[in-house]
Amino acid sequence: MEHEEEPDFSALGPAFEVDPDPLGLGAFGSVHLATMSLGGALGRKVMCVKAISKQRTREQAEAGGATTPWQELLQREVDITAELGRTQHRHMPRFYGTADDGTYVLLALQLCGGGELPQWLLAREEPYSERLAARLAYECLQAVRCCHDLGIVHRDIKPQNLLFGSPSDDARLKLVDFGLATRHTAGDDPLSELCGTAPEMLRGAYDERVDVWA
Repeated sequence: MEHEEEPDFSALGPAFEVDPDPLGLGAFGSVHLATMSLGGALGRKVMCVKAISKQRTREQAEAGGATTPWQELLQREVDITAELGRTQHRHMPRFYGTADDGTYVLLALQLCGGGELPQWLLAREEPYSERLAARLAYECLQAVRCCHDLGIVHRDIKPQNLLFGSPSDDARLKLVDFGLATRHTAGDDPLSELCGTAPEMLRGAYDERVDVWA
């Protein structure tokens, strides 16, 4: 892979301050702790910024044999993330803005400080009960329903894409990472990970029920 420049967070504007050291790294970029000025005496709001590499998006799309242009795939993620974040749904991360620095697309989002589902469960002192399992399943299905009500199929539901707003026991589950999400069109590129892929996705004819399989 060619050398990449670092994200230019100044593209978000003077209201944002972003830590250049990432909170986490992924196949398409990185996530950074950030704050945004609310103006006057209102102080600053803590959030995170997701930096999505255009170069890696292009390389992954080409390697996966995607039939949709990589630019369209990237814009789709931005649009879907923004739309879901603006619903104010309790199981969707809030959306605060986006910018393009030429090399990265930057998304300002609600910080999910409780971490991924596996880590959140391991950090609990109490055992994993049927009651907790039922609660988490219900919250996940509520998030999926929010997507489907808007005609959106996530296509990559897995424990690593289920985060929590805080480490507390009553923290709400959030469905994140809409890099493979799409408006429902039968036969869209089946790019999700095989471990959560419904059989009909491999055949190229599917609908929103593939998220329930995952």
